[in-house]
Amino acid sequence: MSPQTRTGLIAAAIVGGVFLVCGGAVALLVAKRSPGAAPSLFGPSESWAGKDWTHKDLAAHLRAKGLRFTMSESERPGSLVAWFDFKEMRLVEVWEWATVTVTKADTPEVARDQGGLAEDRMSWGRFWFRGPKVFLDLIRKALG
Repeated sequence: MSPQTRTGLIAAAIVGGVFLVCGGAVALLVAKRSPGAAPSLFGPSESWAGKDWTHKDLAAHLRAKGLRFTMSESERPGSLVAWFDFKEMRLVEVWEWATVTVTKADTPEVARDQGGLAEDRMSWGRFWFRGPKVFLDLIRKALG
């Protein structure tokens, strides 16, 4: 390989690396400003997206991933509980429970403790969920 070719390849690698790093930084900035946007190819980050999201931000992200549900929030000021009703997805019989209770905990650790290992519970970031496994699986998949 000639010295000019080697120099050209090194320059191309440096320029490509700069574009890759800058592009990643821009993507993270856009995702940080857009609660429903995923900051990575694998889904939103539990550590910072889940930390700052509201129930409405979480709902917007899940809806953007194709989940259909209605959301109700407690009318009590400062309440950290919401309900996602998945009846319109028609994945369970009409008489079966299709609601997931979504609680925002003070810390991710509290959410993990509450989310536990039970089949009808899961956690993500500061949120913990309780409801039918079929809907928890859909939420888990949408959150990456």
